[in-house]
Amino acid sequence: MPSDHPVADSCACVHVPVCLCEQKGLYSKHGVRMEWHEQKLGTGAMLNALKADEVDVIVALTEGLVSDIAQGSDVRLIGTYVESPLCWAISTGPKSPFNEVADLKGQTIGISRFTSGSHLMSCVLASQRGWQQSDVKYEVLGSFENLRRGVIEGRTAAFMWERFMQKPFYDSGEIRCIGEMSTPWPCFLMATRQKTLESEHKRQLIEKLLHAIRDACHIFASTPSIISDVARRFGLREDDARDWYNGVHITASNVIYESTIETSLLALRDAGVLTKEQCEKPLTEFVDTRLVELQADIKTMRLYHKPELVTALFNNIRVRLGKEKGPLSYRDLLPYDQNHYGAGEMSPVAVVEDCARLCSLTSSSRVIQLGSNVGGPSRLLAGSIGCEVLAVELQEDLHAAAQELTRRCGLADKVHHVAGDFLQVAKPLASESYDCIPSWLTVLHFDKDERSLLFRHAFRLLKPGGCLYVEDFIESGALTPEERHILRHDVYCKFLPSLPTYKEQLKQAGFVVEYERVMTSEWTEYTKQRHEKMVSDHHSQVAVHGSELVDGLTFFYSQIRRLFESGHCGGIRIIAKKPTS
Repeated sequence: MPSDHPVADSCACVHVPVCLCEQKGLYSKHGVRMEWHEQKLGTGAMLNALKADEVDVIVALTEGLVSDIAQGSDVRLIGTYVESPLCWAISTGPKSPFNEVADLKGQTIGISRFTSGSHLMSCVLASQRGWQQSDVKYEVLGSFENLRRGVIEGRTAAFMWERFMQKPFYDSGEIRCIGEMSTPWPCFLMATRQKTLESEHKRQLIEKLLHAIRDACHIFASTPSIISDVARRFGLREDDARDWYNGVHITASNVIYESTIETSLLALRDAGVLTKEQCEKPLTEFVDTRLVELQADIKTMRLYHKPELVTALFNNIRVRLGKEKGPLSYRDLLPYDQNHYGAGEMSPVAVVEDCARLCSLTSSSRVIQLGSNVGGPSRLLAGSIGCEVLAVELQEDLHAAAQELTRRCGLADKVHHVAGDFLQVAKPLASESYDCIPSWLTVLHFDKDERSLLFRHAFRLLKPGGCLYVEDFIESGALTPEERHILRHDVYCKFLPSLPTYKEQLKQAGFVVEYERVMTSEWTEYTKQRHEKMVSDHHSQVAVHGSELVDGLTFFYSQIRRLFESGHCGGIRIIAKKPTS
């Protein structure tokens, strides 16, 4: 940072790229001098140091920064430091009667203090499960040591803390893990004060600092040998350091996703930290737009930012099935976990079964579901046919819910869940190892260049004669500006090709399109009926899910219905095969 002030951080491991800046001479290269201070007292202490002009920039927990700005401070976000979420493990005592997350409803959770991460994430957990916030009680215990003692002595049922900090205590048997949950937002952002940015000189220095750290982040991400240094420096086992390195995405990016702020605000509101009015502050007031670009991402969709689909699924399991805990059958879940479209007389379940028929899937088939959502189609294919499925899902909360339900359905030996971007997940997978890669309403989230790469990865992974099965949106008319906004913001559709363009991209990847069916009329009718049913069933839906979730889903369904009824957005089902020679 500017030479007269230090920078502070709240998590030891993630400051490795900052150290690399010094080692590699990147500060000098970019014309900036920086003094680094590590702050062990957390985000609140760093904010105090920032406001006291003791530091110019802080790297701190997202939720703490968002909360402070929402409450009226002149702090402003200037970048995303760690793009990956923070994983919180849910822990209980070694001999406690609590064996799964559902056991915690109505119990007492240990927290370090109110409004802390351990408290906030417990509130997020309750929201995702569809519980009332009053369904969880809290006891303030302070330190991590006291939280561990609380579950061992039985004073509390469980507590939540960062996973890697807890790992040594799982290994020793002192405490036991019954679940994990990731923050629904990137875990660390960078911030400064408006006052600091009023100085052109300081703002230029901050920009130079950010460029230097971005260079270091690139070195960090491309140097796996750093793992040994991280393990040695922070007292981690080598395999734990490797897990951390492989899972963390430190970027120091000048992009902040809209959902990062939105989901944090919702969690802070649910926890009682912020009022409804404080959460309605315009997103542009949280960032300095000279240094930051606000972007939409997949969690800006109304299906995902609370996240509606996960909460609705758990509500249905609890209320309609009466099976909040214990074993399930994949058949129990079929009315609730198939989130793609039906076609004419075919229900969403029948659509998956038809995919299996068209692609000749058998019990010996190996499948990758691209964009597995809450895991419904993967469990259906594994349960009904017996094939092995690798279920790839970008969003951590959907992935975690899917993994839990697959285990409860007794299908964990057949369905293997992976959280991540398929473009990255695909890289280490063995070539020509899979028979089919189905995708329902997922490719639309990839832009044109990403699709080309996706199709090339799929082509490499499929065996000769293997099928890429895609149900997706296509352009069928000239979109209005409003329709483009709905696609971009409410659907997160990054590219809407015509059918000929879609087929040409598949051909360029090496595929031969052997089956195509335009689904526009069927999907127009399906999305109309889905919206009308939600409206007509409003009272019964609210009784199960609450008005906020139902209103959000109703709005989303109305937007999709508008897109299809306009005649400008259509649908396609394609089966593209890898040639046998």
